[in-house]
Amino acid sequence: MVEKKFVFQQVDDRVIERIVGDENVNVNHMILKKGDALPQHYSNSNMYMIVVRGNITL
Repeated sequence: MVEKKFVFQQVDDRVIERIVGDENVNVNHMILKKGDALPQHYSNSNMYMIVVRGNITL
């Protein structure tokens, strides 16, 4: 397997960016400010979230 570097922002501002998007997987990087929310949406796929800093309510 060939190594591939994925670049993403490391800031404190609100960011939503796609890191990987292909037929097998979508990986998004999100930074949200305290109190921010995403609009309700539905998906027919599995979703996983990794919280690196702070708390999340789903």
